[in-house]
Amino acid sequence: MYRNVAIAFRLMLVHFGRQLSCRFCLATVEELVENEVAEKLNAKGVTLVLVSLGKVENIKRWREHTGYKGELYVDDSTSGDPRVCMHK
Repeated sequence: MYRNVAIAFRLMLVHFGRQLSCRFCLATVEELVENEVAEKLNAKGVTLVLVSLGKVENIKRWREHTGYKGELYVDDSTSGDPRVCMHK
């Protein structure tokens, strides 16, 4: 009934940004890059992952601006559907 299943665990630090274009979020990511935080975490077996709202077409320019090369997940759901979008 039971099978041998290998389960992989991954330690990560997830940083949630408000918006790709948010100046405070940009400054935070630039500081993370400048201080080589991702590299220091990787040396300890931890992956830095960034999550933000934004448009997929802006990712390349954002990466060039910040210098961040790690994992980045962007929610670009701007449909206006209240079940999908964040509202104040």
